[in-house]
Amino acid sequence: MGNPMMPAFIDPATDVLNRDLLLKLLNDGNVFDDPLYPVNKDRLVLSFGLSDGGFVKYGFVYKKNVWQAIKYDYFDWFSEHDEIKKGKIKNPFNIDRAT
Repeated sequence: MGNPMMPAFIDPATDVLNRDLLLKLLNDGNVFDDPLYPVNKDRLVLSFGLSDGGFVKYGFVYKKNVWQAIKYDYFDWFSEHDEIKKGKIKNPFNIDRAT
């Protein structure tokens, strides 16, 4: 069966700031080590492990040549989509990159 991994509590205001920053970074250009060439309806989940063992996940979909934030639901995404690629994000909330 495995061990459950519960989502971490994150302040709603911080959650919005994080989502907005990630969305800006995604739409400002290629922020990954390997080029990403999304096509319409591609989905992207960014998962962040926290020091307390919890995690936070942000979902995005590519529509009309831009990334849009959407709700991430593990069961929906797992049952309906195939994972193509994964990697690690170094210093994802570097504010200097977002300005």
